[in-house]
Parts: sequence; C-alpha cells; structure tokens
Amino acid sequence: MLQLRNRKLDTMTDTGIVEPAVVRPRSSEPETVSATALAEHLDCSRTYIGKLEAEGVIQRQGDGFPVDQSPVAYVRYLRRERSNRRAARLTLTTSRPSKCCICG
Repeated sequence: MLQLRNRKLDTMTDTGIVEPAVVRPRSSEPETVSATALAEHLDCSRTYIGKLEAEGVIQRQGDGFPVDQSPVAYVRYLRRERSNRRAARLTLTTSRPSKCCICG
C-alpha cells in the first residue's frame, strides 16, 4: 500500500511499519525518446511525429523528444483541434440561410 506522507511517497509493509521510499536524484535534463519510440507511444506514425514537430506541437530537445512533455502537448493539440472543428460546425449550422415561406 502506498501512502503520501510529508510530501514523500512511503511504502507500508505488511506489519504496518512505514518505510521511506528510495529517493533518487533526478537529472536536470528531461528524459527523451526517439521519434520512433514517441510514435509507438502515441500510437501514430513516425511521419505524423515529423508533422507535429514541423507545426510546433511537440519540440525536440537535444537528441529526442521529452517523454513527459510530448504526450501532454499532443493531447492539448487534439483538444484544440476538436474545439476548432466544433466551433466551425456551429458556425456552419448557424450561418445557413433559413427557408422562407415564399422561396420554399
């Protein structure tokens, strides 16, 4: 069982004794993955990753893509696209001329 205590993740044993979690120092550089690995993670093609990079949706850092930031940026992009499509659909449906009794 995991518990959050004093802003540290501790592990409770079967005997009920709480043992502090092992804290490993983190590198200042974010972990990166290749474009191919990111494509597999996001379930898309390597070509699509290149398109996302060209459009500025995801950004390469050093020799790869940040494994934590790239999926978040991609989800935000998908949400924006969905919102834009929904707004365009609403504009289309509200801008149609209504039929009048004379024109039929």
